[in-house]
Amino acid sequence: MSEQKMSRRSILTALGVAGAALATGSFIQVTSAQQGTVTGHMYGGGPGGLPEMLKKRVLALDSIADLNGYEGEYAGRQVHLIGYMPGTDTGGGIYYWDADCPKFAHNGGTIVSPTVPFDRNNLAGFLQRAGETDPSGLGCWMAIGLLVDVNTVSALVAGGRRETFHFEGETSISAEIFAKSSLYAWNAEIVQTAVDHSIVYFTGVPGPSYKDVVGFRLAQPDSSSPGGGTANNHASIKFGGGEFNRVMLNKVDTAALGISFGYGSIHLPRRRHEYGVAAFNSFRNIEKMAIENIGASYSMIVGNGVDGIRGNSHGIRLSGYGKPTDAADAECEGVVGAANVIRGMQTGVSMQNTAKGFNLSALYMENVGYAVHAIKGTSQANNPTLGRVDFSSKNVGRGIWSQGASYTTYDFTINGTSEGAGVEELTESSAEGHNVYRGVMRRTAGTGAMIRYSYQVIDLLIDSPAQSGCVLSGGFCRGSVTVTGAGSNGVAVYGSNNKLEVVAANCAGYELLIAGNRNVMDVNIDGDVLLTGSDNQLRGFISGTITVQGQGNDITGVQGYTARGRYAGTTNAAGEVAIPLGLRAYSKGFSVTATVEDAAENGSCRLVSLDSSGVATFAVFANHVPVASSGIVIHWQAQAL
Repeated sequence: MSEQKMSRRSILTALGVAGAALATGSFIQVTSAQQGTVTGHMYGGGPGGLPEMLKKRVLALDSIADLNGYEGEYAGRQVHLIGYMPGTDTGGGIYYWDADCPKFAHNGGTIVSPTVPFDRNNLAGFLQRAGETDPSGLGCWMAIGLLVDVNTVSALVAGGRRETFHFEGETSISAEIFAKSSLYAWNAEIVQTAVDHSIVYFTGVPGPSYKDVVGFRLAQPDSSSPGGGTANNHASIKFGGGEFNRVMLNKVDTAALGISFGYGSIHLPRRRHEYGVAAFNSFRNIEKMAIENIGASYSMIVGNGVDGIRGNSHGIRLSGYGKPTDAADAECEGVVGAANVIRGMQTGVSMQNTAKGFNLSALYMENVGYAVHAIKGTSQANNPTLGRVDFSSKNVGRGIWSQGASYTTYDFTINGTSEGAGVEELTESSAEGHNVYRGVMRRTAGTGAMIRYSYQVIDLLIDSPAQSGCVLSGGFCRGSVTVTGAGSNGVAVYGSNNKLEVVAANCAGYELLIAGNRNVMDVNIDGDVLLTGSDNQLRGFISGTITVQGQGNDITGVQGYTARGRYAGTTNAAGEVAIPLGLRAYSKGFSVTATVEDAAENGSCRLVSLDSSGVATFAVFANHVPVASSGIVIHWQAQAL
């Protein structure tokens, strides 16, 4: 490829006064390390040493090997590497001394510990801190600027000398490109031969801004099994801090990880990455994550296609760090996205520590372990919150799996699960609830929806779940649930103070079971109801049987049913007892019968009266003599006429 040429006058005009001073050497000096010792360059030969300004010149060193054993004399000390490998002018760049950086952060590229011995014949070992002599110590050299791996082709090197450079053809690298500039290609291919690091890594101080990666085909070995998590360092394209960077129209094929918008150096005024764009990229055979946001906010994720290999990670990950619980301060906030397709991953979307204010819509997920996955944060304040997810899914292991997420809205269709529930909230003491669930699901392998948190809004249509349709354990929830063909109960309410509309039919167990207290239910049920809780109120139509075991339940607003109940109490001297049956004042009346449990021979129970409020008076006899007893147990049944 050809390189554009500019005259010296054009260059100086473009650079301006400060740039001209820099270009002519009058602004800073670069001293060759080959002309004397470090001490000599720092302090000079005279008795008084050099002037203070000259003590802080940028020191030129041959390669990364010259950083071995050399610690900066002061914070911010800068050196310029002519090349990355000894005796070359490929790569290199500016480094500054950070006396507080832990040596375990060494990666051999952007962060270099002077106590890791350099061996050009064992570059992989150097990158992985092999031989570190002070593993718990502090002090590293931090990269500023452009580093290019020595094995890259000449076109890459030549292009790297411009602010924006283009790729053509195909190349193979063994380490990673530490990039400062934008990268453009038209279907050019970069094949990584080892997955020790990223393929392209934008980093430095200040963080990279307004950088583009467009039009590449990137590949990593398919035999790799890199570690996941925050410090994975294996993304094909990775950003360490910065803002307004874009990754578009790339093909990431057979890779460990895809794109990572990550947090940057602790020295950045805003450490998290902001306003990143991941658009119209394709990911195939992704083993870990496709698009990661770790300490990144305001990312825009649009029109990407992910076809993974069902590894152990995520299509889209939202995570970060939040003080005071976490040492770093790099939250994941305000990530938005639309029109993304995710297949074959362990998780479609994972919301994690400090994820908040996210809005991901028009998602389609298929053959994933979890469609949407929320993990609690390091503290309640760092739990995923105040987000929105809108998706359709097919053949997933589980639909929504939530551990502590709150104030989040889910709109969804779930076409089958193979491993568990359509919606499941895990028992979690730090959960605040206040979520909204609106959706349709069918053929779930477990329960349709398991709602455990409180103060929630639900609007669910559930067909043919293998177990119960909806199990509600939270309190103060409202909404509607329609269940057909459940393998167990249709709707089971264990929480209290809920208000629901319930439609249920053709369930193997009870269409409605209420074990909580003070719930208000508007029902239309073709089947049976069990009331074991107390002070609940039912209104509507029930074609089957209502079994009442709790106290104070009001079923006066229900039509078309058979009611059953059990009463344990005391009869008076006349052998009579008044039992509130909770029956509706029904114009056609009821046929009420009762029996006495463990009654003596010839014991009987008969209805004396039934008033308009549904209170029945029964009389108990033994051998035709009234029984006054404190241990009477009566079983009653009322059939609507």
